[in-house]
Amino acid sequence: MQSEGGAMVEELNHEIDCVHLNYWYECIIESVHVPTLAPQVEMIPKRIRRLTS
Repeated sequence: MQSEGGAMVEELNHEIDCVHLNYWYECIIESVHVPTLAPQVEMIPKRIRRLTS
């Protein structure tokens, strides 16, 4: 979850962000259309869900 004014992941130097970006660049084919999926199960606790709505 990112707050307003948060930095883009490409601008961060955290190790986990670098791992995610490397995966994205190596494994995600951006030219392939992926349908928008609707969640089937929501596993976010209600108290957290209330904060994000």
